[in-house]
Amino acid sequence: YRRTARISIPAPVPMPAWTDSEVVRLLAMSSPPASPLSPWPSPPPHIPFPPLPLILSPPLPVLSPAPPPSPIRSLGYRAA
Repeated sequence: YRRTARISIPAPVPMPAWTDSEVVRLLAMSSPPASPLSPWPSPPPHIPFPPLPLILSPPLPVLSPAPPPSPIRSLGYRAA
């Protein structure tokens, strides 16, 4: 018994290409003036924050020395 799955992929919707006249018209449009309520023209005010408490990091694990090489090394291979 064999079951095959069919995956249907919809064809991509063609995107309308911008004509040169539309690009020129859109680029010629002026952007709206900045809002007087917008904080973007000036830098935001500096808000002092209380000092953060020092958080001690956990101690690093002690690295144990590497185990000695295994004596079962000669499996018919020679070192290059």
